[in-house]
Amino acid sequence: MNRKIEIFTAGWPLCDPVVKMVQGLTCDSCEVTLYDMIKLCDDNTCLNKA
Repeated sequence: MNRKIEIFTAGWPLCDPVVKMVQGLTCDSCEVTLYDMIKLCDDNTCLNKA
């Protein structure tokens, strides 16, 4: 079973270490998607999900 993890960041100093920690703790069947709320998505997917 694949697991999907979605991470929303906003350029804060703690974002990078937390993203690295989550990526380090995920299993092989996990899919990690990173949404940068500062850069936003071309199709506004990140805004709709947030």
